[in-house]
Amino acid sequence: MKRLIILFLALFPLSVVAQNSDFSKLVKRYSKEQGFTIVELSRQLLDTMGVEDGIESMSAISAEDTSMLQEFCEDVQSNVASLYSVMSFVSEGKDVKIYSNRKDSKGKITLLVIFIRSDNAATFISLMGQNIELEKALPKVVGKGN
Repeated sequence: MKRLIILFLALFPLSVVAQNSDFSKLVKRYSKEQGFTIVELSRQLLDTMGVEDGIESMSAISAEDTSMLQEFCEDVQSNVASLYSVMSFVSEGKDVKIYSNRKDSKGKITLLVIFIRSDNAATFISLMGQNIELEKALPKVVGKGN
């Protein structure tokens, strides 16, 4: 849980809005399972934390049950199949993949998904917005921005 909160703090500068229906399906599927942590932050909470840029909500599912990890990762892969890969890297034994719904530089980004996997855990974060600017958001996600 502590890792998930730290990850959220690193991602606050991203612009996002409301809930993703595919993400909601994952929440429904794993909310009753042991070994999963689901965090959803509302607009009101984000406002009190000083989050700006039109952020409406942030949500994540963290899987720490190794017996269900493979199934969870397959569900996530199915969830991101229609998205475009923006970036991937490995850091401290964690495989990080970032996806968006935008194919080219002319379209607006309304969905940014981050999937982090290690040998014994995985975290899926779904961010939505009206126009997420990758050029500003990605350096902050990877820890190289303001």
